[in-house]
Formats: sequence, C-alpha cells, structure tokens
Amino acid sequence: MKKNKPGYSNISVEIYHQSGYKINQPLYYKSTGCKYFFCAQHLFISMSNKERSFFDYLCEKMDDDNKILINRDLKEAYIAFITKICKEELKITTGILDKALAKFKDKKMLLNLGGGAGYYLVNPRYVFRGKEADRMRLIKNLIQNRLMEGLPLDALIDIPVDEFMVGSNVIADSLKKTITK
Repeated sequence: MKKNKPGYSNISVEIYHQSGYKINQPLYYKSTGCKYFFCAQHLFISMSNKERSFFDYLCEKMDDDNKILINRDLKEAYIAFITKICKEELKITTGILDKALAKFKDKKMLLNLGGGAGYYLVNPRYVFRGKEADRMRLIKNLIQNRLMEGLPLDALIDIPVDEFMVGSNVIADSLKKTITK
C-alpha cells in the first residue's frame, strides 16, 4: 500500500528484528468514515449481526451526502467481501440482504430518494459522513422539503410530529400577532 493513498493514515512502528537491527514497520489505517449517533442505539440493538454488518457496509459506501445506490452489484460486492473476510463461515444471500433492506427502510434508517429504484439516503439523523454543520444543513433541508411535499417527518425529528407541528403553529400565531399590531 502506498504511503499517500487517499483515505488512509500511516504510522511507523520501531521493531527489533531477531538479527538485532531496528526496523521501521509501516502500518496503514483507514482514516475516512462516518459518525454513528447515539439516538440510533434502539435501532442498532434490534439488528442481527448480519444486518448490522450490511448496514455498516452501506455507510462505508455512501457518498459524502449520505446518498447510496443499492443495486445487485453492490449486494454482490458485499457478499464477496464478507465471504472473503469470514472464509465462507457466514452464509449471506441476496434474499437475506433484501430482507435487511426492507427492515432498514421500515425503521427509517434508509430514506428513499425517489430517483429511481435503489437510490437511498442513509438517514443523517443516525449516521453521517462529514462535518456537523453539513449534517444539520442536510437535516434542515430534508425537513423543509418533506413539509412542502407532505411527506412524513418522524424519521428526522426527535419529538412527536404532532408536538412539532403544534410548536410551529404557536410560533406562527405569535408572529402573525406581532405583524398585525
């Protein structure tokens, strides 16, 4: 592996060879990734090991806007990856992955982007790749777009939707009174 490979950091550890020579042994670690937020613990704990592994794989493969295309190629790549690292001890099929995807969608961990079959957004409320300011901007835009399109908000807010809407009505009424005075 090259020292300057994007997405990797390296360290050099001094070790002593049996011949008595000191050798600098390089080690490489992936330096890119995503943050998992504690508000998703109730979802993570309900997952099987296979589901969690697949979800983590999706999070590693999503782009910097949390978008991901989940198609047959991605599923087959995951199966090949898991087969390689587990030496075929773990039997994973596309059927198992399809059931996991249904669960992720049902639990609002994946949000359908509407750009055709297989286009999803990993819910930034639970997982995000990037800076916190970008995460907040994305969540805000998603909420505003869902409000305009009449789509459900429950996947993106941390209070009951009715409470959120009542709060917004109180603020709107207060603004209306201020403007009309």
